[in-house]
Amino acid sequence: MKLTKLILCAACVLGVAVSGLAQDTSAKQDLKDAGKDTQHAAKKTARATKKGAKKTADKTKEVAGATADKTKDVADATVDGTKKAAKATTHATKKAVKKTEDLVK
Repeated sequence: MKLTKLILCAACVLGVAVSGLAQDTSAKQDLKDAGKDTQHAAKKTARATKKGAKKTADKTKEVAGATADKTKDVADATVDGTKKAAKATTHATKKAVKKTEDLVK
């Protein structure tokens, strides 16, 4: 009987010890898993940020090109308008000078 109690007691102590080890390993594994999850999330965030930055750069480049084209078009139109205005002013000035000369004679 004493031997049975001794074996039963030893089994209980051994079971508690193994159970404690299993919990310790589980906690370590949980920490490792949490670290891996954090690393994975950081990598996904970095990839998404890189992709977003590239899209933004591409669109900025596209819009800058379009803006430059429109600016050139406006500048050309301004030059043409200025030339036309100068020509009209010259013509009107010559006409006024001629009328003034005719009045003076």
